[in-house]
Amino acid sequence: MTKRINCEVREGRFIDGCVTLEEMVANHTPGFSSTRGIAYWQLTNMVTHKPSRSYYGVKTKEHPKGFLFNFCPFCGTQIDAPFNKDDES
Repeated sequence: MTKRINCEVREGRFIDGCVTLEEMVANHTPGFSSTRGIAYWQLTNMVTHKPSRSYYGVKTKEHPKGFLFNFCPFCGTQIDAPFNKDDES
């Protein structure tokens, strides 16, 4: 597996994080937990049972429900394609 220097958006819906972003998520509990820190979320289509999109975000004391990243805080790549309003599918 090659390590990415910059984040990549696949098919306009899935984010492959850069090395630093993935390392920061590695210590975080997956899913919608109450753990604070950087998280990776993946939504699943309940009809097809396949992943429909993925995104990164962070939960803090001030924002316990979390918020999504428009860009990677480490490499600066724009990663808001999975939840951009232009994509209505």
